[in-house]
Amino acid sequence: MNHKGIAGESMSADVKTTGGLGGGASVVGHWVFEAYRQRPDGSRKKLWREEAFNLVVNQGLDGLLGSTLAAWTQITSWHVGVTSGNPTIAAADTGASHAGWDEFTDYTATERIGYTPAAVSGQSIDNSAAKASFSLNAAGSIGGGFLISVNSKGVSGGSLYAVGSFTQKVLSSGDILEVQATFTTAAA
Repeated sequence: MNHKGIAGESMSADVKTTGGLGGGASVVGHWVFEAYRQRPDGSRKKLWREEAFNLVVNQGLDGLLGSTLAAWTQITSWHVGVTSGNPTIAAADTGASHAGWDEFTDYTATERIGYTPAAVSGQSIDNSAAKASFSLNAAGSIGGGFLISVNSKGVSGGSLYAVGSFTQKVLSSGDILEVQATFTTAAA
């Protein structure tokens, strides 16, 4: 092999590395909202179904990293709440401060509904076997849902994990809203 150059000629080389991982990950939430109306015979009529992908807020991402990698105390009790109107969500939303949305509290339960997930499988967790169910005791507009560490409805505070939103839908007193929340992580 001849490595000699000719005078006046320039030489160059590029080095590309392909080792290591891609350097990314995603945390995604998927919400399913289903509304029902009780019929006189006791059966239920489905009124509508909405699906929304959510924003895992900064407070939720910090908690995920902190409880996994930095010895923060793990939050073991999570609760589902619903938003009124057309929420505007932001990464900076917290349990104490979320200027773009309000909680809808006109349902019969005295507290937010507990999030009861199945075991983690395939980097995913959900409450499909035990959906959060809200029986409305007043008419109102619903526009999304959220996952938070505090069970007291209408109370700010605690750790907010995620918020999902859709274009508001109006429900009547006596209607039932079922909420399924699925959270998935994946290497990018």
